[in-house]
Amino acid sequence: PVSFLASKTDQVEHFVSRLHGAELVKQQLADKFLRLSALTDEAHEPLASADDTTAYAKRVLAQVQINERRAHELATRANDVQAINKELRHEVTQLRGSRTSHLL
Repeated sequence: PVSFLASKTDQVEHFVSRLHGAELVKQQLADKFLRLSALTDEAHEPLASADDTTAYAKRVLAQVQINERRAHELATRANDVQAINKELRHEVTQLRGSRTSHLL
């Protein structure tokens, strides 16, 4: 019984550490998303001269498209991490429940 409990405790600790890692990834994704948003805001600054308008506008549009694509990728990854977290939390809850039932 003691080794079974130790095994379950190790599993719970493993899942909790994975949850912490996933939360860290989620925070990093949020930070990157904010930086990309700031870059997009900078792209809307006034133009230097009328002659460079077309070239500058093309560069800005290209950068905005890149930023939007990256933001979409980050949002998709954040959703994936959130789904994994939900599954891991469920498994941790089940392991805690089984550990409690073995102690009774």
